[in-house]
Amino acid sequence: MITHSLKAFILSYKNVGEHDRRYFLLSREFGKIEAISRSVLKPKSKLVGHLEPPNFSWVEVIESAKGFQITQALEELSFPGIRSSHPALKNVLKNAGFISEFLPFPFFKHHQARVLAPAEVFQFWAGYLKTMETSFALKTELDLDLFEAELVLLVLKKLGFLPDFFRCFGCEKQLNNEIAVFFDGRSFCPECSKKKNIPGEKISPKAFADFSRILEQDWLLVSENKDLIKKIAFYFQKQAYAYML
Repeated sequence: MITHSLKAFILSYKNVGEHDRRYFLLSREFGKIEAISRSVLKPKSKLVGHLEPPNFSWVEVIESAKGFQITQALEELSFPGIRSSHPALKNVLKNAGFISEFLPFPFFKHHQARVLAPAEVFQFWAGYLKTMETSFALKTELDLDLFEAELVLLVLKKLGFLPDFFRCFGCEKQLNNEIAVFFDGRSFCPECSKKKNIPGEKISPKAFADFSRILEQDWLLVSENKDLIKKIAFYFQKQAYAYML
């Protein structure tokens, strides 16, 4: 057996039996791991409060042939700003579950997506939580659905699920400085969309600029293109879920 001392985000958990829980953690060293915590739900247990999603906690785990087991934990960040808003906390937990679903390592054997370096996954989840926590702590107005869409786009991009919609599907021309048409998961330049009579959503140069910022992890608190960002993000998320099934 090997003992590891980790700093990890608590993504989600599942109750196992009467007193145990299986936690899904996100660490810089390992990426996503599953770890059982024995007797964590017993009345005298002191661990459960330190392992509440979306906490960032120090965790000691033992690695064996049967997997990981949590032996100790200490909360370091509890994100009080996020917890002060029920809609925000609900949104964060939903997105933590989304990340947890899309990062089961056996899945990569059946998909050409590259396996992310653990630190890369850790970094964009940390950035997401930090930006949201700061916004709520400062009482800055935040569109939760827009922020969720940004996270979805980033995760899908990192995992290889997001096609290059910055390029025309018809002629492969780069689309940055003209109004393109988005239809059925593909982008078309004005010439190709007109030639083939393709309907769809218009993507302006400003919208392309917003998408570029998002994919570079420059989180947008507001955007005049928020409806389009949400529509495209959740379209590709739905496609990715369908692929997984």
